[in-house]
Amino acid sequence: MSEEITSKLTLKENKSTGISNESHDSNVSGLGFNIVFIALRNPVLAVKIMELYKAATSILPDDPKAPDEDYQLALEKLSEVMNAKS
Repeated sequence: MSEEITSKLTLKENKSTGISNESHDSNVSGLGFNIVFIALRNPVLAVKIMELYKAATSILPDDPKAPDEDYQLALEKLSEVMNAKS
């Protein structure tokens, strides 16, 4: 059995988000949210994030993968987000 690839994500108490990506020596690209920080300032956004989190937790490794063109669009958007935060 191979070891699962993981990455650490750092969230700061005075920031709403944290990012892990390959350009920061991470093995897994990810976005994290300081949900209390966000909820104190924008409760509606915090609820939307939590709803998206709940939807994301239902995605399983055995689920079929998206078509390549859809995945490519998502990667392009992810790249934009990652580059904007660098």
